[in-house]
Amino acid sequence: MESFIDVITESLYLVMPRIIASIIVLLASWLLTKVLEGILRGMFKTIEEGYVARALSIAKLTIYGSALIIVATILMPEAQAFSIMLLIIGLAIIVMFADVLRNIGAEFYVRSKGFIRKGDWVEIDGEFIRVIELNTLEIIGETQRMEKVFIPYTKIINATVVNRSTPIGLSVKIRVIAPARQGIEAVREAILKSLKAVAEDLASEPTISLSSMKGDKLEFIVETHILNYRKLSNILEEVSKRIKDAVPDAAIESS
Repeated sequence: MESFIDVITESLYLVMPRIIASIIVLLASWLLTKVLEGILRGMFKTIEEGYVARALSIAKLTIYGSALIIVATILMPEAQAFSIMLLIIGLAIIVMFADVLRNIGAEFYVRSKGFIRKGDWVEIDGEFIRVIELNTLEIIGETQRMEKVFIPYTKIINATVVNRSTPIGLSVKIRVIAPARQGIEAVREAILKSLKAVAEDLASEPTISLSSMKGDKLEFIVETHILNYRKLSNILEEVSKRIKDAVPDAAIESS
């Protein structure tokens, strides 16, 4: 008859490899989080600390959660059904929060690229928006009409985004199409006079170039910068009105 010590020794002999394997898994997961933390902090030094910390928390939770499931499977192989159930629950949670997870990934992409920052004036699918805040789920912006806009990060990465902010002001491009009978110099002079009327709101000297002459149409491109983005609509309206007063058949577009 086996002694009590022999039974304990045999049990430990059977269980010890599983315990060692579990310890190795836990140590590996801990080392992985440390390596990941070093990589993320090194790659994204320019990104705000709060976002990096939040991304690290999500990564650590995922790694440690996976490690615990692996450890449970190692220590209790008969509990494989339980592990499968946990896996199914995990997959269900991922499906339920798929949009949120996609948005988190999109936020990571937008912030890591750094092409949109607080205070920038951006054009998203033709709509001009001033960026007020970049939070966890969306970008909060403001239109020229002082309307608040909430834009999910998934929208940003799937849209055409133009950052109009420059070191000297908001970049503006005006396209003027006029009848060729008006003459190149006459149309150019009308454009120049209209710009002089708003000169105090411009941050740079406007450039006027003849981009094409198609049939009986002249097409001019005007490029400049304005100081105050809130005046954009008023400036464009004033310039358009003055050009049309001088060239009634002119067509004006801005971007």
